[in-house]
Amino acid sequence: MTTQEKLRILLTTYPSQDYIIDTLELSHSEFSQSYYFTREAGGLTATTETGQTVTFQGVNYEYDLYSSKSDLDKNFSFTLADLENKLDDELDRIGLNNNEKISIIYRDFNASDLSAPGDVFRLEAVNVSQEKGTFTIVAGAPQLNWSKTGIIYDYDTFPTLRAL
Repeated sequence: MTTQEKLRILLTTYPSQDYIIDTLELSHSEFSQSYYFTREAGGLTATTETGQTVTFQGVNYEYDLYSSKSDLDKNFSFTLADLENKLDDELDRIGLNNNEKISIIYRDFNASDLSAPGDVFRLEAVNVSQEKGTFTIVAGAPQLNWSKTGIIYDYDTFPTLRAL
C-alpha cells in the first residue's frame, strides 16, 4: 500500500491510534548542523524522502498562515521554543554578506508508518526574528523566477488579457 493510500484511509476513517505527525527541518550551509523538530514530546525517529533515518527532537512550536498580499504568494509563520537559544547562536554563525536563505522542510508522517513522509514542502526563510526563548521564521516558497522582465502587462499592449 502506498503512502497516499495510507493517508487516504487515515483521513477517511481516522482511527484513534493513528494520527498525522508534523515535522520541521531547518538548515543552512553556515549552521553547525541541520535541526530536526517535531511536536511529539518524546521526539521520534523516521525516514525522510531521501531514505535517510533521522531523529526529530520534541519541541513546542506552532505554525500559521502568515498574512498574505494579493499576489498569490502564501507565507507561513513558524514560532519555535528556543529555551537554550541554540537557534539564536546558529544565526550568529551566518555572515552579514551571506545571501543564502535558511531552508525549511515541512514533512508530515502517519504515526503508524514512519518509513516515509506523506507530504513534503520545501520553503525558504523570508524573515527571521528572535526573542529570548522564542524563534520565529516567516517562510515561503523559493523564489525561483524572481528576475524581472521589464515588460508591463496592460490591456493596450496585450488585449487578450481582458476577459471575454
